[in-house]
Amino acid sequence: MAFKEEELDREARLAEALLIVLEEAGSRKNPTAAMSVITNSLNALTDDYPEIGRFNVLWNELLVSDLVTYQQCLQVCRNGV
Repeated sequence: MAFKEEELDREARLAEALLIVLEEAGSRKNPTAAMSVITNSLNALTDDYPEIGRFNVLWNELLVSDLVTYQQCLQVCRNGV
């Protein structure tokens, strides 16, 4: 019984931490600052909650693909294509 309670407490702490991350990100003035908060927070949380490691990897992949898309758009705009 104690193990299940500990696990539920752990999940509750993780949920609370993720909510705080979203609140902090939402308080930023621009998307870049919000993404930075999320990225840094997820990296830190992954140390204590390895179960979110896969989510952290996916988040970082999303950032990279978004950056590539943004750079491609800039290139198109510069070239007038």
